[in-house]
Amino acid sequence: MSTTDTPKRSMRTPLGRVRNLGAAHSGTSSAWHMKIGMQVVIEDYVHNEKLKLVAIMLNNFFSIAVALASTYAILKLSSGV
Repeated sequence: MSTTDTPKRSMRTPLGRVRNLGAAHSGTSSAWHMKIGMQVVIEDYVHNEKLKLVAIMLNNFFSIAVALASTYAILKLSSGV
C-alpha cells in the first residue's frame, strides 16, 4: 500500500478542526460588505456633495472600527481568555 492511499491523520479533534474555519475572515469580510452597501446608498441618496463626502468618510472609519473590533473579538475568543 502506498502512502498516497492512506488518509492523513490529524491530532486535532473534529471540533478543533472546524473551530477556526473561516472565523477571522468572516468578521472582516462582513465589514467590507457593509461598507460597500452603505457607500452605494450614500452615493444614490445624498445629493449635497460636501455631505456625501463626510458621510463616505464616516462610513469608512466606522467600517474599519467594526472590522478591528470583530477581529479582536475573534482572536480573544479563539485564545480562550
